[in-house]
Amino acid sequence: MLFRMQPCRHQQLGYQLLLKAANSPHPLISMEAKYFLMKINLEISKNYSEALKWSTKLVVSYPENILYRYYLLETLGELGRSEDMQEEFTRIQSLSANLPGISGKQNNHFVNRANRLLKKYK
Repeated sequence: MLFRMQPCRHQQLGYQLLLKAANSPHPLISMEAKYFLMKINLEISKNYSEALKWSTKLVVSYPENILYRYYLLETLGELGRSEDMQEEFTRIQSLSANLPGISGKQNNHFVNRANRLLKKYK
């Protein structure tokens, strides 16, 4: 019952806990917190500059993670940064073609989704 009465307060507390977790020395906790901070800012709050901050941190820490690069591409699109989008799309294409353990079908999936984003924001 308390949650229904104060959802905004609980969201703020949850966000603060994610910020704290993002600075954790434990890499898995830090990575997951950054991921959710990026998703919240990108998809819920529509705070694209903050989403860019978190997606950039994820890509810097995990440069071969194609999913993080995809979200960086989407964030760049929301910010209207088409030149940066094109550069990131090229990185996604190159990365997907050379990732060990990724099938041709998975490769096509990421490249096609990224290409759709690129066209959406042109």
